[in-house]
Amino acid sequence: MAHETFRVSIPYELRERLMAWADLATSIGLRDEYIADLKFLNEQLKFTPRTWGDALSDLDAAKLVRYRGLTTYLRVFYAAHLETPVVFVSGIELRHDRPLGRAGR
Repeated sequence: MAHETFRVSIPYELRERLMAWADLATSIGLRDEYIADLKFLNEQLKFTPRTWGDALSDLDAAKLVRYRGLTTYLRVFYAAHLETPVVFVSGIELRHDRPLGRAGR
């Protein structure tokens, strides 16, 4: 059975932040690991957003569930629609318990 593919919406400012962190990762020798982490994040948000992250709250009127997902380097906040295959990313932070996050402070 084919996976349902979700459309992922990431605001411009969060995409810019991800690109800035790519520069930081490159400067400290973590470029390849960071790129792999972004690929993992993309896969999770596109194919398994309703089961990957930890559910935080239901937004019943909007038919959304808010989640927090963790990758090796990132903490991601997003909402997945209950009926339509769409994901809205609302926040992305570096995990400060990882080398990239410590470098980004």
